[in-house]
Amino acid sequence: MYSWLAFLLIGISVGIAAFLVDFLVDYLMTWKWKISEIVFKMSLGLGWITFLVFSLLFGATAAIMTVFIGPGAAGGGTAELMGYLNGINY
Repeated sequence: MYSWLAFLLIGISVGIAAFLVDFLVDYLMTWKWKISEIVFKMSLGLGWITFLVFSLLFGATAAIMTVFIGPGAAGGGTAELMGYLNGINY
């Protein structure tokens, strides 16, 4: 009974975390496009530079989080999943 309760709580927690990540990504991308659109109206070159800076900032943030917070997330996970499904649990 306790294992089912643990599974339920883990499922709810993962669902909430996925929702928050999706919401945050959507919000940041909308914000980036709105800012870039406003700057594009002023100057085409400045608009492209703004878009590039925001894109590099988001990419660098993701890379830094992967390297320092969760290095296990560096790969795609396909090899690990195939090994696990074949009965190799390391």
